[in-house]
Amino acid sequence: MIGTVKMLAPDTSISATALPKGPPEGYGPLVHAPAGLETLAKGLLVEPYGARALFKGDGILYMARLEPHPPAPARGLPTWHKGVTVYQAVQGTASPWAPVLVMTVAGGIGYALARMFR
Repeated sequence: MIGTVKMLAPDTSISATALPKGPPEGYGPLVHAPAGLETLAKGLLVEPYGARALFKGDGILYMARLEPHPPAPARGLPTWHKGVTVYQAVQGTASPWAPVLVMTVAGGIGYALARMFR
């Protein structure tokens, strides 16, 4: 279950034509997706590129960020498009908010879950 969502100032280095340089420091792969994550991500699609939202779900800290996503023709998205990338905070880091690509929701059409391991 997702708790309160706090919107942060957008990351102005990200735009429709400028990819993020990587995840914020202190974040790792999404290991646990709390109930309601897809709904939250779809709701964020109205925000501008670079918009960031912090939230807690099932006792875990997360950050969602609006980023350009590559084409996904199989999902009806043949060109680059706005999407939400969700990152999970890594325990024991200096920053409680830091990510690595994991769940994306694009154009309100489904989602893809990618697991990355260190």
